[in-house]
Amino acid sequence: MFFIRMMNDMKIRKKLAVTFISVAVLPLLLCGLFLTGKLREIVIENAFVQVSTNVERVSEETKYMITIHFYDSPSCT
Repeated sequence: MFFIRMMNDMKIRKKLAVTFISVAVLPLLLCGLFLTGKLREIVIENAFVQVSTNVERVSEETKYMITIHFYDSPSCT
């Protein structure tokens, strides 16, 4: 009852502004916040996967280089 009385007392310009904000702005804002959060999670997860892949690759290359230098060194023979 209070809401109806309050809406009846408002001018049309204010009613349109309140309607626009409640119908257009708030849903877009909430959707944007939700999707931004989900995109952030996906980006962080992909970054961790890339970092772990790079660490494994560098580790394998380092092992390979160490074994090459170890077996090629003159002190080994």
